[in-house]
Amino acid sequence: MSAKLKLGQRKAKNDVCRQLLQTVIENFSDKVGSPIFVIRSYAQLLQRTQDKAVLERGLVQLDSASLKLDKVIASLCDLLSIYSKDTPENDLVFFKEAFENVQSDFDKEIEASQVKFEVNFSDCPNVWFPVSYLRDVFLRLISNSLIHNADQENLVITISSCKILNSTVLEIKDNGKGVDLVPLKERCSQPFNNQSKDEANVGVGLSIVEAIAKVTESVYELESTMGEGTTCRFYFRQ
Repeated sequence: MSAKLKLGQRKAKNDVCRQLLQTVIENFSDKVGSPIFVIRSYAQLLQRTQDKAVLERGLVQLDSASLKLDKVIASLCDLLSIYSKDTPENDLVFFKEAFENVQSDFDKEIEASQVKFEVNFSDCPNVWFPVSYLRDVFLRLISNSLIHNADQENLVITISSCKILNSTVLEIKDNGKGVDLVPLKERCSQPFNNQSKDEANVGVGLSIVEAIAKVTESVYELESTMGEGTTCRFYFRQ
């Protein structure tokens, strides 16, 4: 990696770190406070009751709250590590292989929703990019489509790659509900901004994609139309 590119990456990281930390401070307490409140409340209740039904319900709530807390902390660590650690070296990565490596992570969601994937990487089969970062881009963008369209019938997620003005572009789009981006566009990529009805969702996925774009001098964009679906594009640095 050239010294010029490394300098650009460090500058990109420094430019967003202050803004990121401010956003995290504003939102992290709410995300952590909710499960901690549940854990403390049920812990106190369980100490005072002998009711079997209450005990069972309390244990379920404790398990759910602790799992959410674990996800919040892990997601925050993932996000901060992108800005705090050196950017991995680029490798020649094939989109088909990267997609297949993450597809198994969604077995339960695929089975539950009967989502259909339409995949075509023939126009541009590979890219020079950090392997771990490409996996994260796939993982977070596919997860975003599945989470926000969990109850959508006949959901189709189309994944493709192409060249646009000499840039390699990965596009992931769905025919789901879509969202009105006018009031939300700036917030969509903010950490812990959860727009889904699933309370277990942490709301960090798009923040991680945007972070990867910034530290690799790439570009990430989001388009969405209510009732038509959402399109995410990742323009890799030339």
